[in-house]
Amino acid sequence: MKRRGLLCGTITALALMIVPFPAAASERYGPAEAAALVKQGIIIPMKAVVAKAEKLKAGRLLEADLRKKKGLYVYEVEILDAAGIVWELKFNAANGELLKMEEEND
Repeated sequence: MKRRGLLCGTITALALMIVPFPAAASERYGPAEAAALVKQGIIIPMKAVVAKAEKLKAGRLLEADLRKKKGLYVYEVEILDAAGIVWELKFNAANGELLKMEEEND
């Protein structure tokens, strides 16, 4: 009986490793979806957040996108500074509040 329990546990563990899980509660939104949310007054325009990010961290804008994480709309902005470091800044998309700024470690 112990061997059967061990075998079932092993099979279950392997199945969990193979079955794809949805992204960790994060959805990405395109320009049309973001524009609709701005029009509804749910979020502020991305350009306002990008301008704020560029004031906080000088450099070249690499990417900016809108995501929804745990029910909160978040703008993620990546900036490459003069030293070649990529910075990721996260903002509350509803009000532009800076939530986090860190070096990207990819």
